[in-house]
Amino acid sequence: MLVGLGLLMITEGVLRLVVHETGHASIPDKLVAEHVSRGGMKYDADFGWTWADVPVPVLGINSDGFRYAELTKDKPAGTLRGFTFGDSQTFGAGLDADKSYTAVAEQTLHAQGWPVQLVDAATVGYGSLQVLRLLEFKVMQWHPDFIVIDCRTRDSARETRVLHQTDALTPVREFLFSSRIYYVLRLAMPGAGGDKGRRLHAATTEEIHGGEGNHDVIVEFAKKEGLPVVFLDYPFWDPATGIGPRAPASELPPGVTVVPATNALLASGLPPSTLFFENNHLAVRGADIVGHTLADTLATTVLPGLAAASDITAPGSTAPPKP
Repeated sequence: MLVGLGLLMITEGVLRLVVHETGHASIPDKLVAEHVSRGGMKYDADFGWTWADVPVPVLGINSDGFRYAELTKDKPAGTLRGFTFGDSQTFGAGLDADKSYTAVAEQTLHAQGWPVQLVDAATVGYGSLQVLRLLEFKVMQWHPDFIVIDCRTRDSARETRVLHQTDALTPVREFLFSSRIYYVLRLAMPGAGGDKGRRLHAATTEEIHGGEGNHDVIVEFAKKEGLPVVFLDYPFWDPATGIGPRAPASELPPGVTVVPATNALLASGLPPSTLFFENNHLAVRGADIVGHTLADTLATTVLPGLAAASDITAPGSTAPPKP
């Protein structure tokens, strides 16, 4: 037994020299892995994993873990604030921070005259369960006026527990998250395919990927807080079937606003390889199209009502006379 334990320890030590960062070694695409390698991930009992150290200036991640400039919790006067949530598609993995679709949407809205802060709260690999927790237990401190969700449907198990609640398996999950032996074994498993990152993390959190999802719970929470919520239809490129949505309107909660990102990409007439790096990761041109489409959707459905309720002058309208 001691000999076996010794061999395991030696193997773990050797693999730590080869597999430097388990927090990003399981990211499914090489380009994305390289993109986040300078940040790295650490285990978190509530979210499965978070950035190991913040801020990460080279990735545009601020001290609160958002991919945005440093942000005060109090909004500047006359400003509307929204947050985008999702995984590496929303984060803009493989792109500079100012090229993500969130950044493009904010730039477009500013050009139209909308005083909006659109904050990227995405993290690589996150699903609707983590989004719900981020929204409820973190982001509300920044007083959002609206939220944008970009998660595949049926991506997570349902929320069933209170945050900051640990159990006897918590140390085991933390150990597995940082174990090189565990990651090498998981990577070697047949059938992991292009979704290795999600599958690996799922094995350590028992909560992420696979299940009913939490999109309707997010809508219920947003309604309770008086927050307009907008969904993207999660455009995805499958080389076998082409570009299609992984969160189509028919699978989202009824009555919600859906950004037609997939149709916008298809309408561009550009080849998928120009729009995507691969699968769910948008290239510069794809992120630009999705960003403009998101901005147009917000400008026509959400922002006018928020501006009126906040006494903010909408673009193209006349400022009300001063009393």
